[in-house]
Amino acid sequence: MSLEEAKRHLRIEGNVDDALILENIAVAEGYVESFVGTIGEVADYVPDTLKKAVLFMAEYYFDGNNSAKERADELILPYRKWSF
Repeated sequence: MSLEEAKRHLRIEGNVDDALILENIAVAEGYVESFVGTIGEVADYVPDTLKKAVLFMAEYYFDGNNSAKERADELILPYRKWSF
């Protein structure tokens, strides 16, 4: 996930929050990966829905928008790897 993609999703201009947004992207990717396995550069193909889930989680971490987390969780569910 690129900084530019996240800023576009968050509707943020300027670079004051760039470091925070990059941190949030990393945490958001980790969140999604904790449910579905590795995504990102090492994966051959990342579905758009999982990319959107990362954006929603980055939004949640950026401004605490609980509905963004709920949307991310809904997008992750079909890809979730279950273990018992």
